[in-house]
Amino acid sequence: MWFSYRTPVGFLAPGTGYVVRENAWGPTTGKHLNYLNSNKAGRVSGEQFTEQLADALSHLGVTV
Repeated sequence: MWFSYRTPVGFLAPGTGYVVRENAWGPTTGKHLNYLNSNKAGRVSGEQFTEQLADALSHLGVTV
């Protein structure tokens, strides 16, 4: 899982691959996101990201 400051912005899910959130913040977070995936078209909305992260964590027995 990758963070920008304290906010999760990307993670690697088994079987799914990289999940990277759209940038809803500023240029520093944008740099983190570009490091993970420079293809902005492949990023997911905040809502989708939260759902997919919760699902991936639940498979590991972690609840948020």
